[in-house]
Amino acid sequence: MKIIQKTLIAAVAVAASSAAIAADLPSRKAPVYAPVAAMPIFTWTGFYVGANLGYGFTNSDRVGVWTPTYEGSIGKANSKGLLGGLQLGYNWQAGAMVYGLEGDFQWTGMKKSVSGLATISGLPYAATAKIPMFGTLRARVGYAMGNALVYVTGGLAVSDVKYRLADLTALTASSHDNWRASWTVGGGLEYAFTNNWSTKLEYLYIHTGKHRIGSPATYGTYETQGFHVVRAGLNYKFGGPSAIVAKY
Repeated sequence: MKIIQKTLIAAVAVAASSAAIAADLPSRKAPVYAPVAAMPIFTWTGFYVGANLGYGFTNSDRVGVWTPTYEGSIGKANSKGLLGGLQLGYNWQAGAMVYGLEGDFQWTGMKKSVSGLATISGLPYAATAKIPMFGTLRARVGYAMGNALVYVTGGLAVSDVKYRLADLTALTASSHDNWRASWTVGGGLEYAFTNNWSTKLEYLYIHTGKHRIGSPATYGTYETQGFHVVRAGLNYKFGGPSAIVAKY
């Protein structure tokens, strides 16, 4: 009987020791890691709308007067002023390249009046140039560096150009007011500070061509209202990131 008791006690002791040793051994099961929240990838792809504010100034020719002989020059009618408007467009991103189409419409305060005596005849004249509105439809091609986009742009421009030349001796005037289809080219930098909001700084040159005001039989002049635009804008892009990556 004592031998059986001793045997049972020894067996229990051995089992307890084995369990303790097994508990200290490392597990053979593969570790399980909880996934980290998915990280969104920013993309420029999508439709957007926005507004802008800037400054415009022309590169006009000097006002020369013909009546029908050349009377001389009275100065330059370089119109300039603040401008603002709305834009909308679509971007499509492929790798680092971004391709897009944008249209905008602007209201401007660009205006300049000049008056004086013609340098040859000495007779008094005055001229006024205005560009109250213009719009563009442009392609954009850019290179994306994460949330920053550098781009060039160009396309069609349509401008409302108003020009008036007055003969202050005869108290008569000749004026020209029409919309002109032309071209524009420029570039800019855009930065997205969220998935949907971005801000941009842009330059455009808009060419309107050279036009004659008035008649050589009476009096008139040639005018060129090609102009420069520097503006800042704010855009809202519809939709969020197009892809996500889960990290572990």
